[in-house]
Amino acid sequence: MPQPGAEHSLRELRVGPRSYRYCSLAAVEESGLAGAARLPFCLKVLLENVLRQSAQGRAVGEYAGVFAEWLDRRSARREIAFRPSRILMPDSSGIPLFGDLAAMRDATIRLGGAPSSVNPAVPVDLIVDHSVAVDASGAAGALARNAALELERNAERYRFLRWAAQAFDRVRVIPPGKGILHQINLEHLARVVWVEEGEGGSLVCPDTLLGMDSHTAMINSLGVVGWGVGGLEGGAALLGEAVDILVPEVIGCRLSGRLQPGVTSTDLVLTVTQALRRHKVVDKFVEYFGPGVDELALPDRATLSNMTPEYGATMGFFPVDAETLRFLRLTGRDEDHVALVEAYARAQGLWRDPAAAPPLYSGIVDIDLSAVVPSVSGPRRPQERVPLHAAPAAFREAFGAAAAGRPGRGERRSGSGEGRRPRDGDVVIAAPLSGSAPIAVGRVMVFTSPETGALVYDNHELISRWNYQLTKAASFNLIGQYISTLPHADLTDLPNSKTLFADALFTYMPHPGTALYFGYIGNFANLDRALCTRESGGMCDPGAPILAPTNSSMMNDGKTIYMKISYLLRF
Repeated sequence: MPQPGAEHSLRELRVGPRSYRYCSLAAVEESGLAGAARLPFCLKVLLENVLRQSAQGRAVGEYAGVFAEWLDRRSARREIAFRPSRILMPDSSGIPLFGDLAAMRDATIRLGGAPSSVNPAVPVDLIVDHSVAVDASGAAGALARNAALELERNAERYRFLRWAAQAFDRVRVIPPGKGILHQINLEHLARVVWVEEGEGGSLVCPDTLLGMDSHTAMINSLGVVGWGVGGLEGGAALLGEAVDILVPEVIGCRLSGRLQPGVTSTDLVLTVTQALRRHKVVDKFVEYFGPGVDELALPDRATLSNMTPEYGATMGFFPVDAETLRFLRLTGRDEDHVALVEAYARAQGLWRDPAAAPPLYSGIVDIDLSAVVPSVSGPRRPQERVPLHAAPAAFREAFGAAAAGRPGRGERRSGSGEGRRPRDGDVVIAAPLSGSAPIAVGRVMVFTSPETGALVYDNHELISRWNYQLTKAASFNLIGQYISTLPHADLTDLPNSKTLFADALFTYMPHPGTALYFGYIGNFANLDRALCTRESGGMCDPGAPILAPTNSSMMNDGKTIYMKISYLLRF
């Protein structure tokens, strides 16, 4: 089919006193791409991306035919060249990448070139959130103590990042202690609509990104197209190279009804994960639509998008709508920019209108929100959802034989203090400390390994990707439920909760080829006194059995992240 010319796609958009240009998707349809207005919203963003590249003089191939094929078959067998607006990365992947860039500069100098030729071509945000170990908690000054130790232990790494931020263009480093990168991206960095300044004036386009972390898709909840990639793809895009992708199938997840009182977004995401796993959405985009979308606040949408890796898709996308604008205002975005987001989304056909006909999808999965019930995941995988009322029976069925003949570990006594130890079948609320402050909550089921007696629990966000290595190495059975990414709250307000300082150590190494280790460290009245640190060599108490000591023989960088189990609930 004829390729739409760039000269026919540029249109003007006035918002208040300012004037912008944009590459109009309506102009593409007028030029012959029939049905472009019925594309899923996420594919409209990809179409705009290659259209804009063409308008800027880049060679992008015969993209119109690729999208025409998709409209005809609801899938395409050819690739397009995608270039994101920006790159997002944590320190664990960003530091090696900037080390590579520094080495490339050295090589450029040796070859007689200018070191400035090695520079990011797009804005880069590096967020330091993967370097945290919690040594102090539950006491005044704990945050300051942890921050000081973090800076001391990572001084060399942080000096390198400071140098990188000054040496390279378009690099912004967000220091430790500000939160987890996906939360920062959602609440502060994402613009939804991007403005490129050039000789011809201001060109407005969708905000898009590639993130070097699997849960980058959380940003899809804000109407931003982006997904997680590896270091090679991220580094290539950072240097301005296009990422070639097949235009994927898009599965429409139609939401109807509303959640019943007492049902959380966690229960919803477990239900959706189970349904989408059955539908086999690997390497596909998922786009949410239907009247139930209006019933979900943006934090609930973020929970669904954040679980995209767990249900196997590349993205879990929510189009821009009134809730998007409400969240932008809630998080302090400039009112003029919010107005630009709405005006551009409406003009470009990227605004979700509940009264409009739905887009064309490769397939549809229906979810009735009113039918969602409180649930836990397990016994081993998140798609193995168990209604909460059936959890005791499911637990006995899954683990009864392993636990037969063994006494429970600890006594069932109310209250808090010394001697309270979880036992098989207990349900625990855990506060993972994977940033400089706890920002997430995980409801998990406790199980003790019959081989080792070690306490086992699953905070799904951290553990699921290592499940195979862990079960292969130690014969652990994991059962649990990931709840949400939430602002830290005082959990003592939860009904029927009792404070408990449990005796569990969780270590995590975010490096390829490493594994997770759990250590049972004895019965301590206060876990704060029992945390194993690099300085203590991993032995918290003489004579206490350690399944996996956190000394240098087990952990090549001495880095430990702790999860403190601090609240216990009963069936």
